[in-house]
Amino acid sequence: MKKATIFGAARMDKNCKEYLDTIEIGRILAKKEYILHNGGYGGVMEASAKGIKEENGKSYGFTCQSFGYTTANKYITETVICL
Repeated sequence: MKKATIFGAARMDKNCKEYLDTIEIGRILAKKEYILHNGGYGGVMEASAKGIKEENGKSYGFTCQSFGYTTANKYITETVICL
């Protein structure tokens, strides 16, 4: 089982080049049958999960209870809540 991990800025414009490029990276990873692990929140993490989901791939979003917000973005397949 191949896994890729992507963490990055949680806040960014959904029309910026970096966000759009990261969606494409997610698509490529899914096509290569990688499972995505990321922080589960917005920005780069959301974009990569979106690309994975668009290609029917799987993603794990690792959220953090100590942040006070454990809900992952809507593209995450499975949420893992950490302390």
